[in-house]
Parts: sequence; C-alpha cells; structure tokens
Amino acid sequence: MNGFDESFVLRASGTIVRCCIELGLSHPKPALLPDVPRIFAFAIEMLLLLAAASATEQELKILRDSVSLSAEQIADAHAIGMKEPDRVRLLCVETVLRSTQPQLRATCDAINFFTLATLGLTLGYGTFIGLDRWGDRLLVVHEFADVSQCERLGGILPFLRRYLFECLTIGYAAAPLELEANALTARVCVE
Repeated sequence: MNGFDESFVLRASGTIVRCCIELGLSHPKPALLPDVPRIFAFAIEMLLLLAAASATEQELKILRDSVSLSAEQIADAHAIGMKEPDRVRLLCVETVLRSTQPQLRATCDAINFFTLATLGLTLGYGTFIGLDRWGDRLLVVHEFADVSQCERLGGILPFLRRYLFECLTIGYAAAPLELEANALTARVCVE
C-alpha cells in the first residue's frame, strides 16, 4: 500500500474520515467504505487543506509579532539558498504552539507528529523558535532550510503535502526534505 502499514491506514483513515465529518466536509458514501486508499487520500487532502489554513494563520501571527533577521542570519539564509530572507521573521515562544484545531491535534497525536518537544517550526516565512533554543544557530539555519524548501515547492500547501507524505511513508528521520535540511544546515554551519 505505497509504503503505509495496512493497519495504520485502517486506523488513520477512520480517524481522518471522522475528522472530516466533524468538519462538515463532504465525505464518501458508505458503499465506498471498502475503498480505504481512496478514502484515505481524500481525508488526507482535507486535513492538508485545514493544516495549510492553520499554518497560514500562524504565519501571519509570527510576521506580526516577531523580529527580523540579523545580518548574520541573512547571510546564513542566503547560504542556504533562500530567495527572500528579508521576508523571514522569528518569534521566540516558551513552547512551540500546536494548532488549536482539534482535528489537527488529534491527527498529530495519532501519528506522534509535532509534539510538545518540537523546538522550532517554520510556517512559510514565519518561524517559531522555543525560548530555550533562541539563538541556537543550528536550529535557526535548519528552519531556514525549511523556508527555502517552502519557497522552492511553491508555498505552505505544496510543502506540507510533500513533507507530511515523506514523514508518513518513509519516516521523519529518513524523509528526503528532512535529510536535505540537515545536510544544508551542516554545510552552512561548518563554513
């Protein structure tokens, strides 16, 4: 099943379809329920749209309440390959904020994704940095790599679609976008 564990697909698709119904989104007729892959793809797309809307809302909060990059950070952003580092803003937070959307929280909890241990989070041109990691060049440069990927892929929704697909099918540690961000961070921070 395209790299998904079948029991995971059954559990996740049930959870996602319930979330879609709670959101009032159109959903497949009961006769189609045996078609789990198609339902799963539909439900994932609905959740991605919700996640992108939530991420865009959070990006606006960061852009409004944050700080611009320092000259050194702008140099790092250019070294990563970012196109528009002047648009990037960093917001120091006690903890990286999770979505207030119950469907997104439930989905993240179900797959152990974006936990309270998250240290930094990039949403478009806005980046949350945890208070205890503020000033951590490795973390900030890694988040710059995520901004650059978001630019290259065409925005928050295309980035989330690819990133979450990779994390769900390959795993976070082996996801190509994550490996690319790690390699770029190492290259820039060693120079």
